[in-house]
Amino acid sequence: MYTKSISLHKLMRVFTGLLILLTYVSSNAVGTEKIVWQGGYDYVAIVPTDKANRLPNNHPVQISPRDIYTLLSSIRLSKDEGGFFNTDFFDSNSDDENSEYDSETRSRHPQNKFFSTSELRKISGPISKALAKLQPGEDITFSVSGQHELYFGKNIRSSTARIFYLDNKLHIIFGTTYADISKKYFRAGGTTNVAGQAETNDLKRFRLKVGSRSDKSRLKTKFMTDDFHQLYIQNNKKRHDWLVIDTPRFMDSIEKNKISEKQTPRTTGEARELQSQTQKIDQEQQLLNKKIERLEREMQAREKNSQNENSNSYSRRVKPTATLEERLSTLKELHKKGMVSDKAYNEKVRLLLKEL
Repeated sequence: MYTKSISLHKLMRVFTGLLILLTYVSSNAVGTEKIVWQGGYDYVAIVPTDKANRLPNNHPVQISPRDIYTLLSSIRLSKDEGGFFNTDFFDSNSDDENSEYDSETRSRHPQNKFFSTSELRKISGPISKALAKLQPGEDITFSVSGQHELYFGKNIRSSTARIFYLDNKLHIIFGTTYADISKKYFRAGGTTNVAGQAETNDLKRFRLKVGSRSDKSRLKTKFMTDDFHQLYIQNNKKRHDWLVIDTPRFMDSIEKNKISEKQTPRTTGEARELQSQTQKIDQEQQLLNKKIERLEREMQAREKNSQNENSNSYSRRVKPTATLEERLSTLKELHKKGMVSDKAYNEKVRLLLKEL
């Protein structure tokens, strides 16, 4: 009886081990993965592209860790209440700390960003490194965990995805989002019974499901889309687990925002100084306009006075009819002196007499 009990116990252990092995192999084809980085049960790995890919990826590609951080930080949760972990229920920033990259993304990406800062710091470098040496027929898979705050408190949650670069765009297919990896492990037949032992050797080898081009993942999250982030369309239907980031356009917009921020006053004092200078310029312009109006009125008055003076001067220069005697007398004296000929004298007298 005792021997049978031992045999049954061994059989159960073998069965449990096989179950874990099947889950491990089928979920991610781990036999062919090449680990780039691993920390506990978090990892970044290089794997063969799944069969559904008809076009070769644009690999290798050089994207810096800083840019990877920025791109992944731009992934945000939708406000659509159809998602269980929506922005009203979930906050990814509960474990955020100061980061060398985060200062560039915090203002542009609000608190509904999908990845926490600590998660981004874990995977940005390894993903950048992996992309630089990927072959066209290879992808990146990763699992990352962080502390997230839900209504019922802070919890360690894990998310997985497949990443590749195609058509100058970064493709991210999520397999699992915000999963309790310990519970997943226990349900798969894991032998660890204490949640605090989440980083045992068994759990380090355990793999959550990653995204696939052929099989849609049923996610409890929905992602926000905009001009740079779009859901992939497959067979005329949107894949809500497959997000595509237009990398060149998005990074260009980030650079333009940086230039705009440099040209904008960064402090309240600078803003007040600029406002004061603007008001001063406006006041000076108003005074100048008034001065121009006054000068224009003065010029118009001077022109009018000048016209009146010219008219009066002309009137003074015109001799009245009563002075014809003087003019005739003068003409007669000139004729006597021989200074005016008889013909000119008679003609001039005739013209003067016509003025009578």
